[in-house]
Amino acid sequence: MKAIIFTGIDQNKAKQIKQKVVPIKSRNSHNIRVIMSKTRQEENQQTAGLMSEIDVMVAASHERTNWSVGLGIPMFVLYPLIGTYARLNYELALNQGVSYPIKTIEDAKTLGDILTQMSKDNTLMKMAHNGFSFYRLDGAQVIAEYLNKSI
Repeated sequence: MKAIIFTGIDQNKAKQIKQKVVPIKSRNSHNIRVIMSKTRQEENQQTAGLMSEIDVMVAASHERTNWSVGLGIPMFVLYPLIGTYARLNYELALNQGVSYPIKTIEDAKTLGDILTQMSKDNTLMKMAHNGFSFYRLDGAQVIAEYLNKSI
């Protein structure tokens, strides 16, 4: 397994995360990659460039929950659910069978074991299947074409 850690655009927080990961990274440099970004656009571009390498995602429930719902990327949702739409995003993914909650510190500590077991019993494959090609992914193009015709 390898981890790609997206630190977000808060540079202070990104540096703190990187400092905590560096000792681990020096032991297993091929297994951990830290992605720091200065802007949201840069983060989106870096993420898009790495999308083919992402097999599962561990994140808060937010707008990127749609990756699990539409792209078949199993999502391990961090608790507590914070934000206006966090619960709705999580419930959408949960009801579709593409997410799994990480509610406690113990859940987080045993995530490697959870992933290993879910891989062995094909749960991860089922989660991916539940998300892949379930919804159309051309919404931005459809909206752009509609707006272009309206002008």
